[in-house]
Amino acid sequence: MITCIIGTRAQLIKMAPVIKELELHELKFQILLTGQHKETMDTLLNDFAIQTKPIQLEKPNEISSIFRMVFWFPRTLIKMFIKRKQLFECEDHAKSWILVHGDTLSTLLGALVGKFTRCQVAHIESGLRSNSFFSPFPEEITRVLTFYLSDVGFCPGQWAVDNLKKYRIKAVNTETNTIIDSVNVALASNEINNETPSQKYAVVSIHRFENIYKKKRFRQILDVIHQISNDYLILFVLHPTTKKRLVKYDWMDELTANNNIFLKPRMGYIHFVKLLSQSSFVITDGGSNQEELAYLNIPTLVMRDATERPEGIGETAVLNGFEQPVVEAFLNRIKLQKINKEAAVTVSPSKLIVEYLINNETQK
Repeated sequence: MITCIIGTRAQLIKMAPVIKELELHELKFQILLTGQHKETMDTLLNDFAIQTKPIQLEKPNEISSIFRMVFWFPRTLIKMFIKRKQLFECEDHAKSWILVHGDTLSTLLGALVGKFTRCQVAHIESGLRSNSFFSPFPEEITRVLTFYLSDVGFCPGQWAVDNLKKYRIKAVNTETNTIIDSVNVALASNEINNETPSQKYAVVSIHRFENIYKKKRFRQILDVIHQISNDYLILFVLHPTTKKRLVKYDWMDELTANNNIFLKPRMGYIHFVKLLSQSSFVITDGGSNQEELAYLNIPTLVMRDATERPEGIGETAVLNGFEQPVVEAFLNRIKLQKINKEAAVTVSPSKLIVEYLINNETQK
């Protein structure tokens, strides 16, 4: 038995191609949703044509503050532990896998439960390090704890494999991240995004706790957005937590008053990728966005001090977009750069992951 433990929208996006491969090979598996995000996952499941009905462990809840997270984590862990026999029922736990992804608290939940039930734990998107426990927080801490708890780590490159050398975990190099499979699904879709403007535009997506919960830092980001809006049309895609902080800081009015900034609710994945793929450039603090945009070859201003991902850095992506000289140099490059909007062609990491599971005694 294989159990895919998923808590967030981003995790489902990156795990969806793996799940499709599990369905294709008719392996015995289940999807367990921990309810870390309030938004229903049904749209994403439909986007990727996933047939398997997930098990909903917790009522979906938008964990929009560290305070709520502190209560959600132990409650969900206790529930998973109490229900472990019915959730992870199988003849041989040693031949069963729990698949966790990335660096959220759902990742850590799954790894802990895996150890409790003596299942094998496989960590997808493993080996990422920013080498700063507070940037990003708490993601960096979650990663390191998951390394210790996992049996196998599927790494998106040799650099990630090297980061796991000091941990007791078998590192498997998938060469790239599963997000490239997700991007390819989105680009191949016939769906049309009616939100895409006819003129040139830039996309903004900001959501990290260390950015939006530090008022001074968030103000710096908004100042950069206002500055860039003098020359470019801006589509600001709002995460629910980001919108809440903008309202709390009383900054929504200034954004809506700017005729070159359009606020958009978070949209479906396929529509979002199509929006990114046609943009002139993107301003983001998202690690997944950084990867997607590197594959799409879209210039990216990364609003972070440090990143755990090398994709695009020094090529399409520029780190530390808080500094004015960095912003100006980035914009000058945009004006001179010819953008190739073809996604990179590479191996399918999702296929490599499932092939590994098949060859290591997973149950049909």
